[in-house]
Amino acid sequence: MENLTQTDPIAIAVFVVGAIVTFGARWIVDKVFKVPLMKREKVRLWVKGAGILIALVGFLMIMEVI
Repeated sequence: MENLTQTDPIAIAVFVVGAIVTFGARWIVDKVFKVPLMKREKVRLWVKGAGILIALVGFLMIMEVI
């Protein structure tokens, strides 16, 4: 439990935001960005990639690499 209290809360928040963006990529592309049907798959892949990068940065912050 003491390791959890010593973890940077901003790092955990960044990690969670990255996970939510990755998991909710379809909803973000369909409802928020309102991308046309022909371009949805490409944009969804970009959103998922951005979410993975955000989660990776959060993970590295948790592990105190950066």
